[in-house]
Amino acid sequence: MLYCFTAWHRDGLGHAYNQACAIVPDDADWIALHDADVMLLPGTWGAHLESVLASHPEYDALVCMATRTWERGDQQMRRPIGIRDERDLERLNGAVVELAQKRYGAVRDWTSKHQPSGFFMCLRKRLWREHPFPLLGVQGKPRIGIETAWFRTLRAAGNSPGWPRFTSTGWTGKTTVTSDI
Repeated sequence: MLYCFTAWHRDGLGHAYNQACAIVPDDADWIALHDADVMLLPGTWGAHLESVLASHPEYDALVCMATRTWERGDQQMRRPIGIRDERDLERLNGAVVELAQKRYGAVRDWTSKHQPSGFFMCLRKRLWREHPFPLLGVQGKPRIGIETAWFRTLRAAGNSPGWPRFTSTGWTGKTTVTSDI
């Protein structure tokens, strides 16, 4: 079963993620966590994600790469099929549908030197039981760097997440951003 959450807690993201994960009933269930400012396209993203989860049992976590880390930075920068900065939602959705069809079901190991982005994460509950989210991030703050600290814990334990090759989108300030998740 797949449970999807836009988690929030007044004490920070670690609390929010742990609270969401705790209510999922079975260790084999999947938990998808995403930020409130993310628009997942196309509308069939949930079915696509379920298909990826069923066909790739070797992974206990799926993570994303984001373009939104810095508006002009190149950390985690991806530019799929020229849809960065598209403001027309119909054209954006059409481009994402085309991209999703080309990459349907594709997953690869996370090999980037950068930490995955935390705006979308999918994990098995059993992985969360082994590695709950920290309450403070890498900068010692409750709202920033939680995911980075968690990913570092996973890597230190020898757990390499998968990187599904489909696309989500969202806005930050003036920029439409897209990413492979």
